[in-house]
Amino acid sequence: MLSFSDIHLDIIYRIIYWYTRRAVTDLVEWKRALPILSVCSAWRQYGIKIMYTNAIIVERNFYFLFNQTATKRPAYNPDYPYAASNLGLIKAHGLCSDVRRLVVMPGNSDDLLDVVCYINYFVDATEATCPGTDMLMGYDSDTDLTFATRRVNAMFKSISRCLCLLLKEKLPRVTCLDIHHTGSSSRYYQFIPDILDVYLDQLTCVRYTGHAYLNTVGSKSLKSLTLLLSFFNSASRNPTISLGSLKKLVLQTDSQPIDWSFIESDEFGRVTCKTLESLTILADPGKLPEIPSRWNQVDLPNLKHLTIANKQVHEADIGYIFRSPLQSLELHGLPPKSLLYCQHDISKLHKLALDYQPRTFEKIAPQELFASTSKILACAAGINQVHLKLDVRGKCFKTPFNWANLTHLNVNVLDDICMLLFSTTNMPDLLELQVYMYSPFADYLKESIWLEELKLMQPLLSESKLVSLKIRILQQKFSNRLKASLESVGFLFPQLSIYDISIAG
Repeated sequence: MLSFSDIHLDIIYRIIYWYTRRAVTDLVEWKRALPILSVCSAWRQYGIKIMYTNAIIVERNFYFLFNQTATKRPAYNPDYPYAASNLGLIKAHGLCSDVRRLVVMPGNSDDLLDVVCYINYFVDATEATCPGTDMLMGYDSDTDLTFATRRVNAMFKSISRCLCLLLKEKLPRVTCLDIHHTGSSSRYYQFIPDILDVYLDQLTCVRYTGHAYLNTVGSKSLKSLTLLLSFFNSASRNPTISLGSLKKLVLQTDSQPIDWSFIESDEFGRVTCKTLESLTILADPGKLPEIPSRWNQVDLPNLKHLTIANKQVHEADIGYIFRSPLQSLELHGLPPKSLLYCQHDISKLHKLALDYQPRTFEKIAPQELFASTSKILACAAGINQVHLKLDVRGKCFKTPFNWANLTHLNVNVLDDICMLLFSTTNMPDLLELQVYMYSPFADYLKESIWLEELKLMQPLLSESKLVSLKIRILQQKFSNRLKASLESVGFLFPQLSIYDISIAG
């Protein structure tokens, strides 16, 4: 009988990494994953390397909102001050210098002060090392604004900067910073640019979600930058992004147009980055007008992966996008807009991905959707991977269409899987199909006869290239006979090697 010691260490590392992958930024998942360290010494050795390199500070309300086992938010006490965090355990094991990722998740403005108070507690700040921190001791944002609290507000800028420097002394090797701030008040926002500025020169990865309180973002070491910015605040400002040596950039705004005014440019107004390989531009659909985005002044000679989600790039600028040697293009939004891209030469792409959001059908009829998609896919000949993701009712597949060149389909179907499976005959190059649905049949009668109908289609389905079929069903009542019928579907596709059915009641 094999023991854990017989398992190759690389396999152990992969198992632990897969099991703890959500624990990187989620404190609840981090604590749930702790038992894996007790399996054996080898698991503990590798588990500590993965888990204890991630420090997480979560405001108390935010933590208990997502912790299903918690019943109420605790009041202040010396053993559980201000915020929830794993830094106490990391410090107890003497592993502070091993921390590589720092995650800070305050809720609103006062909760951001709670996080600062926790940092004050963690770094053992004194009035000598950080003037003003005595006022933070015993502070609780649940209480009324006292005279001491008003003094904290007045001195917050100097306190914030000082505590961030002390935190860097305790956690000197942080290379990845993740900040998620949901608050709308700007009273204590200074902490956000402070902690970013203190670590910036050594960071390789930054992810920030919240109001645009940032100044300049960028350094020679930074390789990955994600900014999901909100501008509904008087203190919001357009940050200046220095591309430097960036390889990956994700940029999203809710109300400001993305026209490259964020990006640092040269004296001639040109934006150049020879290292950028992946660019994602996101926007809230319906809020941004179609505007010129100055792509003619953008030079990205090594850009390989581009994602544009709900961003209505001016038609005149689309041609400039293809000056970069793109290998992968992902488009979210309405098909007519996607079709504009396919009027250019896309034959050099290795991957084309289309993602039609659920609200698509509020603006476009199924017939127009399928017709536009057919036109787009007709332009995709020679592309190795062509992905399509959409939300649609099963009956929409009754619309005549021909989706040649489509290789991967991910579809949320509210009903009637039969019509979807029948329609795979209109997708001659389909290799992978993933279906997510609430009910596999439109009515009980269909449930009793659908397999017989599929068997009649077997001669046509036998020509299918489908190798992977995954079906996820949300249904309260699901009979064994029905599950057996679904399992029989796999025999209709001769080249199928992966067939997975999951049922969640």
